[in-house]
Amino acid sequence: MLTDIRPNPRSREQNAQPERLGMHNDFPFIADRSRPGFIVLVTHEASGDIPRTLLAPADAIVEQLDDETLACLQQSRYTALVGTKLAWPEPRRFTFPLLVRTGDQWRVLYHFDSINTDPGLSKAEFERFDAARRRLGALADELGAQHGHAIRKGEALVVPNDHYLHGRERMQAERSNRLIFRAYATRPDARPVWEPLMIRLGDE
Repeated sequence: MLTDIRPNPRSREQNAQPERLGMHNDFPFIADRSRPGFIVLVTHEASGDIPRTLLAPADAIVEQLDDETLACLQQSRYTALVGTKLAWPEPRRFTFPLLVRTGDQWRVLYHFDSINTDPGLSKAEFERFDAARRRLGALADELGAQHGHAIRKGEALVVPNDHYLHGRERMQAERSNRLIFRAYATRPDARPVWEPLMIRLGDE
């Protein structure tokens, strides 16, 4: 899967808009074996005022969480309604935790505008789990600003999708000429599972 990322008023994709792109990883709702393992951003054009790609490591987020918040984020109390932007016949609601421990590494599953706290929780529980979600988002923004990188022409930035959140600074479209190609790298046997979730732009 290869898509281009640039300001484009005809596109509804958030990557194509000049506003700041919030912290997220791609397809956090997809099953582990199918989710893209790496996002590869390759710069074709980059001149003028180049916005930074913002990066927040999962391990760095966890280091700043208290025990109660960490415990909340590891429970399946968060939901996402998926399919409205992917042209699915019927959107589906997924429920999952926002942090998962795998061996000695932390995985983060988050999207700034499509993941919410389960509305079916009691008022007290909702407030507790929602505070944890908002804390995760605030830390992601803070760390993303610290670890930002302006990708220059000819560079490739490889982002471990499960272990880093990424975003982008606001673009000054009139002062920036920026075209990035995005590709996903994943297990060969996973492609048939997640490819149908994408919109095909043409045959191979």
